[in-house]
Amino acid sequence: DNPDENSPAADSSSSDSPMDVLVLPLHSMLSVSEQTKVFAPLPNENTRLIVVATNIAETSLTIPGISYVVDAGRRKVRNYAAAT
Repeated sequence: DNPDENSPAADSSSSDSPMDVLVLPLHSMLSVSEQTKVFAPLPNENTRLIVVATNIAETSLTIPGISYVVDAGRRKVRNYAAAT
């Protein structure tokens, strides 16, 4: 079986060693120094960056080296109720 060319398996390193993973959050309540970590160079070329972001963050900026975007479909919506 050949992996689909768009699958993560097709993008993996040619070596047998697993990739390192760096998971970082990105949302407005983080400090500026925490937010800028997603733009820092990766520790090595065998590291995959995973950014967990709000829908605002994922649509309003470009992060270098991002190959895939997964939208979980969740959003925070504030509702006004006139009865309260």
